[in-house]
Amino acid sequence: MQRQTLQRLGHILANGSAITTKDLRDALQVQISQIVFRVFRWRDGRYQFAPAESVDYDRENFVPMSTDFILMEGIRMVTSGPSSRRRSPPSTSCSARLSTLP
Repeated sequence: MQRQTLQRLGHILANGSAITTKDLRDALQVQISQIVFRVFRWRDGRYQFAPAESVDYDRENFVPMSTDFILMEGIRMVTSGPSSRRRSPPSTSCSARLSTLP
């Protein structure tokens, strides 16, 4: 069905009453947080940030995290002891598009 409609999976599940809108919002928040904060666990790598005019995201079901929050949480993760962090395999580079959200 997702291939036919080209809708995001979360919308299909919520519209079909397989999950609630709250479940979708919570799942998106967790998923995005895991992706963003995984970068801070790299032991080595190269970062490259490129500004973008706009970012495509689910405006109905996701509230963007502020840059300040991301950096503060990242610093907290990096400076906390190794026993409180999970290890991720090192990556060699990361690219991200940043923009000002409305």
